[in-house]
Amino acid sequence: MSEEFNEINIDAVIAEHKKWLEDVATGQRADLSRRNLTGWDLRNRDLRDADLHNADLARADLQGCDLRGANLSDASLVGANLHNARLSNADLSNADLRNTNLTNVEMENAELWRSNFRGCVITPKRLHEILNCRDPEV
Repeated sequence: MSEEFNEINIDAVIAEHKKWLEDVATGQRADLSRRNLTGWDLRNRDLRDADLHNADLARADLQGCDLRGANLSDASLVGANLHNARLSNADLSNADLRNTNLTNVEMENAELWRSNFRGCVITPKRLHEILNCRDPEV
């Protein structure tokens, strides 16, 4: 990745994205795909339906971030903080969620095909609910 490609004003991207969410004719959808966002502070941002596929969000702070319907396929979220994040209907297929904080995360109807949850911080019960599989403790 070139440095120029990674130089972005996240506040401007979010402002345009907000306009797009309100009226697709006036704003621009946030396209953060293939971006290196390692360690970025994106707490409480509204990134509903944003394109973050193949983005590097390792160790990013995404606490309280609204990512409903976002495309996070093939994204790296290794060690990211997704506490209280909203990921319902998001595409997390092939996402790397190793060692990610998923406490109190909302992930209903998320696409999780081939996602790596190894070492993530989440209760086993909640993980079974998200994956819609039987809890072995029951």
